[in-house]
Amino acid sequence: MASGPADGGPLANLRGDIGGGLAAALVALPVAIGCGFLAFSPLGPGYAGQGALAGLYTAIFVTVVASLLGGTPFQISGPKTSLAVVIAALIATLMADPRLPADADARVAAVLTLTFLCVAMAGALQVLLGVLRLGTVIKFIPYPVTAGFMNGLAVIIVLGQVPILMGADAGPAPRLADLAVDRPLAPVVALITVATMVLARRRLPSGLEAVVALAAGTAAHHLLATVGDPAALGGVIGAIPQRVPRPDQALAVLDILGEPGIGGVLLTVAASALVLALLGSVESLLGAVAADGRSGTRHDSNRELLGQGLGNVTVAAFGGLAGGGSPARVAVNYRAGGRTRLSSLVHGLFFAAVVSGLGPLVGHVPLAATAGILVVYAVGMVDDWTRRLMLRAGRTKGTARRGEVLTNLSMVLLVTVLTVAVDLIAAVAVGFMVASFLFVVRAGRSPVHRHYTGDTVHSKNARSLGQMNVLRGRGRAISVVEAQGPIFFGSADRLAERVETILKEAEIVILDLKRVTEVDATGADIVRRLDGTLARQGKTLLISYLPEDHPLWGFLEDMELARAETAHRIFPDTDSALARAEDMILTRELGHAPAAAAVPLRHMEVLSGMTEEHIRVLESLLTRHTFRHGERIFTAGDTSDDMYFLSAGTVSVRAGLVAGGRTTRLAGFGPGVIFGEMALLAGIPRTATVEADEEVVCYAITRDDFDRLAADHPDIAIRLLRNMGRLAAVRLQLTSEEVRTLER
Repeated sequence: MASGPADGGPLANLRGDIGGGLAAALVALPVAIGCGFLAFSPLGPGYAGQGALAGLYTAIFVTVVASLLGGTPFQISGPKTSLAVVIAALIATLMADPRLPADADARVAAVLTLTFLCVAMAGALQVLLGVLRLGTVIKFIPYPVTAGFMNGLAVIIVLGQVPILMGADAGPAPRLADLAVDRPLAPVVALITVATMVLARRRLPSGLEAVVALAAGTAAHHLLATVGDPAALGGVIGAIPQRVPRPDQALAVLDILGEPGIGGVLLTVAASALVLALLGSVESLLGAVAADGRSGTRHDSNRELLGQGLGNVTVAAFGGLAGGGSPARVAVNYRAGGRTRLSSLVHGLFFAAVVSGLGPLVGHVPLAATAGILVVYAVGMVDDWTRRLMLRAGRTKGTARRGEVLTNLSMVLLVTVLTVAVDLIAAVAVGFMVASFLFVVRAGRSPVHRHYTGDTVHSKNARSLGQMNVLRGRGRAISVVEAQGPIFFGSADRLAERVETILKEAEIVILDLKRVTEVDATGADIVRRLDGTLARQGKTLLISYLPEDHPLWGFLEDMELARAETAHRIFPDTDSALARAEDMILTRELGHAPAAAAVPLRHMEVLSGMTEEHIRVLESLLTRHTFRHGERIFTAGDTSDDMYFLSAGTVSVRAGLVAGGRTTRLAGFGPGVIFGEMALLAGIPRTATVEADEEVVCYAITRDDFDRLAADHPDIAIRLLRNMGRLAAVRLQLTSEEVRTLER
């Protein structure tokens, strides 16, 4: 667990929070500059400084507001390269929009105002997501879609920085061949920056490599400028405006909303705002999860979205970029001692100081160095899961598993290509549609987990050998269909088709809903129609695992299937339904209910082969007992050693569960069987509890009386044991058949 000022107030961890906030700020400084430079690059080299200022504003306002209002105590928010790419794409689109002013300066002003409006709209959407308590839902974007657009953003960043690496200024670049001739030293500065960053990652704490790399690249640029031609090095960020932040953009937004014909442009802005909101929310929540992992706490997802959203609305008013949480900055903050919201405030104050007095120093940073840092970060953005998928594609064995790998990889590559070739909005939209289609296909593959018949799988009721023989011969009239997954419009009809294929032999169908996760109205209607089809054919539908809180119950109630007159066909588990189906078959075949007729002692299968004299001798040692409904015959843990011959009524064997103090029904016994023999033969305490389900009549023999029988009449004892062994062998064989059937 994280240490923190739990008992000492907000200043108890003052030193750690100051150290953590400053360390995270040093790491974030080159990222903030690079993100602003990247976002404003479509505007041309004259706006590089303003872009850097926008990135710095983001590190101030989003960090401070999100730290005060968010749901993660030491989350460090700020500009993100992925969000900067979305903003750059929006600016490029707006710059080419003919509906905006033709005058260059007026067009740029309108584009920037609309960009900041987009950031504000994204923040408002995040606030709405938090208010609607969708903070947990937003994390369930299909991962192949997330991986695809993150990979696409990485490619876009790299492609966009290639001209800068070669020495071009921000904005439209000349041909690379011309750059190679005119500015041959710019790639050298970029290479030094990248090499320093890669090497520093191996030796320095995580996050500090960007600071060291930026310093090395800047030093190399100015050193080469003193010994060579400065024109061969490419440009620098340039002067960053030094001014007190003011919410001027809030008024500019109000002005532009009143412009005629702006409605069509706002649709483009709104689409980008949606992407910013979703992408920023996902990344911020990932940062919050990273904070949880380090501190052992649990963040509030909805409050986190509220804080991030309000931070983006605020920074938009001051002319900043969209921001979000960062796992990397969280790690640096925590490692350096940050534990509370104070560390985020320190982080924001550091950037306020940069804006107030360090602007000229930042202006000397070479563009090639920032491009090199962005390229390294872009390479790190390539999704690890995608890399593993590519490695597994050729190694995975089995057609199904290889197909799953290739399907996911194809989806990732599709979203990646669309992100690069078209735009992020189209890529995410197509990705969602493909993911939804694949979900429907997977969910609709087979709604049936397993199907078996009553001649191979039986209920837990221990029946006489004669009854078991009837069930083995006529049990195929019982079919159990175990449904699985969601039963909805995409799979319900397949379930009905599967059931209809088994209706030729089945007279009783048991629909097992244990593995069903969700049911929609279409699925419920299929169950209703299936019940009607069976009823018209004189057949019966039984439903198991259908408690009143099951999603299907409400639908069936509305459709009048779950009503009083049909309640006897709904069971808490499949064993109960199977026992009822067996009773229906036995009643028809035997002419009476299997438990209705008492079985005299002399007609019990365990006494088969014995003479009348043998039975009279055994009867002389037995004691007749009667038990009322619900009365316990013996209890688990008892040391009694009687064995019982059940003559009339039924009993249930129950065992206690380890957790919760509850019991579960293990088996049931009807007339003509014995129970309790393990205590008599092995001399061990009772392992389960036996209760009477109704009025019960049985005969008991004690261990002492059985020993006397074995001594005085060994032929009777041997015959009894032989019959007990034969019946046990038959039941063991039936159990083996059931296991083989259920394991298929």
